[in-house]
Amino acid sequence: MPVVSALFAQMDSRKQKIVLCSTSGIVLYLIYINLFMATRTICFPISGYPYCKEQPVTFTWIKGSKRQNIRAVHDAVHTTEPDVSILEVSSASVQPEGEAVSSLRLLLRLDSVAQDVPISTVFEAAKVFEHGGPFADLLTCAPSKVHKDTRLRTNGKLLRYSLEGSEYPIEPHPDSFFEWLYCRALKQFPEKAAQLSRYNAFSDIAAAADSKKYYGDSSRAAAIYVGLAAAGKLPCIDSYESFIAEVYTEPKPL
Repeated sequence: MPVVSALFAQMDSRKQKIVLCSTSGIVLYLIYINLFMATRTICFPISGYPYCKEQPVTFTWIKGSKRQNIRAVHDAVHTTEPDVSILEVSSASVQPEGEAVSSLRLLLRLDSVAQDVPISTVFEAAKVFEHGGPFADLLTCAPSKVHKDTRLRTNGKLLRYSLEGSEYPIEPHPDSFFEWLYCRALKQFPEKAAQLSRYNAFSDIAAAADSKKYYGDSSRAAAIYVGLAAAGKLPCIDSYESFIAEVYTEPKPL
């Protein structure tokens, strides 16, 4: 094999092109590695308002490799805070307790369908758009089918959420409905919630820090739950109104 004598690299913000050349000028390899800088938010539970502290982390994203990206996020945190114990709470997590509380795996008991439904499914089924929704029929569908349902993308602007006869606003707290659902589910399944108390930081590789979508961040919801539990405030989860009053309303100074 000819001895490789040159390495040329051309980089831009979205990809890295690496060409290896031999002394004779014959191209040996042409490799495209999709690399770009990405940001995710690490969420730390705290035992007082607002029950979650957020820290953005920037890392090199490799397209198509969720687990490598999770490792990169955690490594970035450990460079400054080596003693932090982080749990990835997504279906891509290598930690079983993290996968178990991903929005695709964590279940919520609903009286309206007399069964346990994944949080992600409840969240999508409850959406009310300009021209349609909520889509209660999705509550009995598999998550893979729910996320492919075109009605979630073709009915105009998202206006609010509606679940089991109650309405929930998207403003002024866009993520609050998802977080409340997530915390309700953890309270219903205390054995899963107990696993979270072993960690003091949470990540969700699917939740982009700069996302403008109304997407639920499981890492923030998990941190809020652990913070509420540490403060003895879990009863506030019993209603959406009390959850908002506790988590999103700054206490008045004494």
